[in-house]
Amino acid sequence: MLEETPHIFFAGNQPRYGTRLVQGIVEAGLEKLIAGEDGQKVRIISIPKFSETSEIVLVNTSTLEAEVIKFSAGTMEHTDVKESTNGNGEDFMDDIEEL
Repeated sequence: MLEETPHIFFAGNQPRYGTRLVQGIVEAGLEKLIAGEDGQKVRIISIPKFSETSEIVLVNTSTLEAEVIKFSAGTMEHTDVKESTNGNGEDFMDDIEEL
């Protein structure tokens, strides 16, 4: 169990990239979860295996925005992947609930 709420939580060696930005709810009560002070935002990232996808994930620690960079033979291309998708338009991180 985490004692403090991180700004970024990532899992490596995943089958594909996925991300979601969640924000905690600051409200006392049995039905609500208090996550971080002042409703802290957490960027959750699923990072794929580089050896299989040739992709890296860059995170701007000021804005918590994430982007994927894909490497290929002698070149580098920016992959525009929207939040909460695996690049094919399918939701990948739907099982993550808002805090």
